[in-house]
Amino acid sequence: MLKRLAVALLVVLASSFPAYAEKSDPLTLRTDGYLVQNVMKDGKPVEKLVELPKEVAPGEVISYTITGKNSAKKQLKDIDVVGAIPRGTAYIDKSVKGPSDGSVQFSFDGGKNYGKQPLKEKVKGPDGKVEEKVVPVSRYTNIKVVAGRLEAGKEFSFSYRVQVK
Repeated sequence: MLKRLAVALLVVLASSFPAYAEKSDPLTLRTDGYLVQNVMKDGKPVEKLVELPKEVAPGEVISYTITGKNSAKKQLKDIDVVGAIPRGTAYIDKSVKGPSDGSVQFSFDGGKNYGKQPLKEKVKGPDGKVEEKVVPVSRYTNIKVVAGRLEAGKEFSFSYRVQVK
């Protein structure tokens, strides 16, 4: 019961978490979250995105789409858009889609540092030596898309998926 309540709270928070843009105030952002369901259509399995319910269960997949619009009257440059990977979920590797001209970076420290995959951290081994280890995607906390430039009045979007722990 406690796990389901915590997961339900996660959905409420996650469905309303803000994406934010760095360096570009005239950029308006919207984040939409959907539950990914596998259904049969014409005898074939297909994915269907549905509105997030009040409760989700461990193992279920949520798809987030962040849409940005340039509300300025001029081109925006150096756009970095950050989305959260909510607590209680894990990023699904290679699930980012769009924009095609942007690069994707990740953080495992709450957004303090970003890098391209595979992320690595320095860990002290049992012998006292510092080793570099690959950080599992299940520890990622944020995703950043470096979208570059956006013409006046234009939009872009990207999506990524997480799985409820």
